[in-house]
Amino acid sequence: MADPTRKQWVLKAAEAQRSHVEDSIRRDACDVDTETLRHTRPYELRCTKNQASYQRRVEQRERDLQNHAHLLE
Repeated sequence: MADPTRKQWVLKAAEAQRSHVEDSIRRDACDVDTETLRHTRPYELRCTKNQASYQRRVEQRERDLQNHAHLLE
């Protein structure tokens, strides 16, 4: 997550370790999508960065500007 140039990371591990990583991502509300790849053993957990929190802020800003314009009417 700290490397701005790296978009994906793959963890090849047992289910307990993959679940722990997925739970940590959800609990901390990280901007990361996860997918379990079942083509190898042990399975792989693919983690891909996204911009969900940025997109939420953009949408909130648009609503704020609309509300501000409505108040000025």
